[in-house]
Amino acid sequence: MATKRFWAITLCLAGTPLWACGPEDLSSVALNDNVDFSTQIQPIFNNHCSGCHIGGSSGGLSLAVGSAHANLVGVAANNGNAGIPRVTAGNPATSFLFRKLNCTGLNGLAGTPFGLRMPRNGPPYLSAAQQALVHDWIREGATTAADPDRIWRSGLESRAAIGPFPPTP
Repeated sequence: MATKRFWAITLCLAGTPLWACGPEDLSSVALNDNVDFSTQIQPIFNNHCSGCHIGGSSGGLSLAVGSAHANLVGVAANNGNAGIPRVTAGNPATSFLFRKLNCTGLNGLAGTPFGLRMPRNGPPYLSAAQQALVHDWIREGATTAADPDRIWRSGLESRAAIGPFPPTP
């Protein structure tokens, strides 16, 4: 216990907020095409978010099967400092969910923190592949189901070709 207290005090005195973290670089992860919410995204929530957001609604967010999508897409984040929706279809950079999972810009505006990286019981956090899957689902429009007629890559062969990482709002 004394060791944890020592490091917490040391970090605070060093000027590093305890919530500070940096985004993981996903540039080496292959692009995911035609991501399906129920078979690819919901299982991530089921496996990593069940303690707080399934069977409960920590932060006012339930990620339970059948309600997760409606509680995410186009819904304002409960954190008033965020100023962005939980998920902005087509734009991971302005999606609070992705920022919380990837630790992108959580220090907020004027140093006001947006809270802790999710899942809160990490590390381990989501793998780079899981983060990329959520990113790509949002990038593709955050739809409820995959569409076999939809082609998103448009000739892009790598994640680096979709723009800078971490994404900018």
